[in-house]
Amino acid sequence: MRLVPLGPTETFGGDFRPSRAGLSESRTRVRNPDRVGHRVPSVVAVARGVLPAGGMRTSRLLLVLCFLHGACGALPSGEEVHRDPVVEEDLPLDDLLLRIAEREPGFGGLFVDADGRLAAYVRPELAPAHAALAQVLASVVSEVFGPGRMSSGTLRILPARFTFLQLWAWRQLLDPLLVVPGVVLLDLDEARNALLVGLGDGAARPVVQAAIAELGIPLEAVRMELVPEARPLWGLRGPHRPPLGGVQVASSRGLCTLGFNAWAPSGPGFVTNSHCTSRRGARDGTVFYQPSLAQGDRIGTEELDPAPRSLPGCPAGRRCRYSDSAFVRYEPDLVVTSGFLAAAAWPSDPSAALRGTLRITGLARPALVGEHLSKVGRTTGLSSGAVLSTCASVNVWGLQQTLLCQTLVSAPVGPGDSGSPVYREVGGGDVQLAGLLWGGSGDRFVFSPIQQVLGELGPLRVCAPGFSC
Repeated sequence: MRLVPLGPTETFGGDFRPSRAGLSESRTRVRNPDRVGHRVPSVVAVARGVLPAGGMRTSRLLLVLCFLHGACGALPSGEEVHRDPVVEEDLPLDDLLLRIAEREPGFGGLFVDADGRLAAYVRPELAPAHAALAQVLASVVSEVFGPGRMSSGTLRILPARFTFLQLWAWRQLLDPLLVVPGVVLLDLDEARNALLVGLGDGAARPVVQAAIAELGIPLEAVRMELVPEARPLWGLRGPHRPPLGGVQVASSRGLCTLGFNAWAPSGPGFVTNSHCTSRRGARDGTVFYQPSLAQGDRIGTEELDPAPRSLPGCPAGRRCRYSDSAFVRYEPDLVVTSGFLAAAAWPSDPSAALRGTLRITGLARPALVGEHLSKVGRTTGLSSGAVLSTCASVNVWGLQQTLLCQTLVSAPVGPGDSGSPVYREVGGGDVQLAGLLWGGSGDRFVFSPIQQVLGELGPLRVCAPGFSC
């Protein structure tokens, strides 16, 4: 099975193999650049009694992979690592969870259970000496995430085998595994208090097992599962003026989905996947049409598409980005409005007339495992499901590229859904924009969180009129 970028359909050229420039200068409170890429010094200090220093262990793992897999030539040394400033309001989920762990060292992870309740793992012997542990931890969760996350009631406490700080540190040591063919993704699985190594097939299992043993990571702390590779999904389909998020767009590379309209300093445009352009990660002036390549359907030209590069957490020998995204500037004479997505028919029928529009009133906070999200795309229309993994490093099928801190959702996708907007429903036809879908395989999709998309493409205004985002 493979999770694949969901790129353009075969109609215009076949499959795609999918793949943070400057943040808004107007934003403030930039956090410590040394923490970018989930490198927090205090974590190493806390975990020091559990595992050796990260640099030495990482180097040893690279050597292990060299001899086990013959990949020494693909592991350069001394490569400069690019660091971007990150705004506190836009922290990835793992960094928010690290804040809880730094406050409560016994904390082992947070997720939404099958009943819709917030659940947290806690090591009993490391828990604070309070009778009402759930209330204490719930207070910390509300402080970090905001009171809205505790609206579902009392926090459910589960016994943890490992602390979040332990799992997080081990997760960093396993990053080089992403260079091994057959390894699809790495994730800290908050719902199972363990690490997840996703395998495209079983061939890489011995290499992974040997690396885990070499690093001294407990075998019971790591789960290995067959995970479909994320393939690009190219593939609602009629003309829409003004254009809406979720409808079909076309380029010389094929059919994709328009993600969402946005206002940049240069003017109005829309966001879709980088792999839907002629050259991934390059500003090449790809022309986009809606809905087809007919001459009268031209709507815009690609204006921004950051190149992949070395980033904290990027495996040696690969190039990385935080999102599969590009900004397309609309044609000057096109009437557009921001903040609206297509409301597709349900049961999903991409060819059916829309049932209206959805209004974007804000940006969704990073999703927790177990929460439900939805997407709308030109091929499979509306689909919804539970979050399976958060902040996972996902290899791009067919390329030496990795997308960092991505989210996986259990919901149907198909070719042409690449670029689909992912959102959280808040009621009354209003939604919060959660991110940009770029890949998947059948019954699950992977998307880049909206904070990372905006971080790479710069200051963009995406909400409906009257709302600030």
